[in-house]
Amino acid sequence: MGAFSPEGLEGGYGDPHAPRGIVLPPFPGRAAQSLTDRYLPAYEQAVHARQTVAIAAVLGDIRSEYDTWQAMNASGRYSDATPLSAAALGASTEPFLDHAWHPFLTVLDHAPTLLDRCRPANSP
Repeated sequence: MGAFSPEGLEGGYGDPHAPRGIVLPPFPGRAAQSLTDRYLPAYEQAVHARQTVAIAAVLGDIRSEYDTWQAMNASGRYSDATPLSAAALGASTEPFLDHAWHPFLTVLDHAPTLLDRCRPANSP
């Protein structure tokens, strides 16, 4: 028994968080017990770990993009040292938001489930 990645977490071939497949016994009751006791908890833990890694990576990328944008605005210059005009300062916000929005969709997809799992009643 094995599983595919949930939607939105594709591309995890060789992922260290992926649960190992298991061989099911030929008896239905024991097979169901193996799935319930061993495989499904490992799968849930793997999805949780992948969501955590995905969100941390996206937030790190957005933070880096924001820091670059903020440094450019603070310096009043483009990365090639060309001075920014007053109009360019305002216009630089739009590309930053465009670049940040698409990765942020990953956070919107996975954060609610991740936060639900981290409620004090379910985890320390």
